[in-house]
Amino acid sequence: MCMHSDHHVPSELKALAQPMAEECQGFPLALKVIGRAMFGKTSPELQWEPLLKKVRESRMQERTVEEELYEGLKLGYDLLFEDDRRLKDCFLYFAAFPEDCQIYFEDILWHWIGEGLVPGNGGDDRRVDAFSLLNKLWR
Repeated sequence: MCMHSDHHVPSELKALAQPMAEECQGFPLALKVIGRAMFGKTSPELQWEPLLKKVRESRMQERTVEEELYEGLKLGYDLLFEDDRRLKDCFLYFAAFPEDCQIYFEDILWHWIGEGLVPGNGGDDRRVDAFSLLNKLWR
């Protein structure tokens, strides 16, 4: 049995996260995707409440477990667009690799640059920009 103490969680964050967790119905993957998407977003009115509204609206229709899980994943994917339009394309680039394929950071950066996903003035500038995109996806 895993016991967690929530005394270190700010009450305003807990008040925002609790309804979102309830809407995810405890699906770990949905919770993880939405949690990662909301990481660093601190504005309840501009960021959390509209997302919670989208989640609630998507749940108003009767759905299977698979459809609900897909909706949570899609919402997290759509939120990638908010930070940088290129993140979706970079994320989709990973789909070209088999699931158990080992992908090296340096290789993927140069692939993105070669495919034109990271335009720029020079090699080092584009490499730094590509690395920044990779860090955003990692987070």
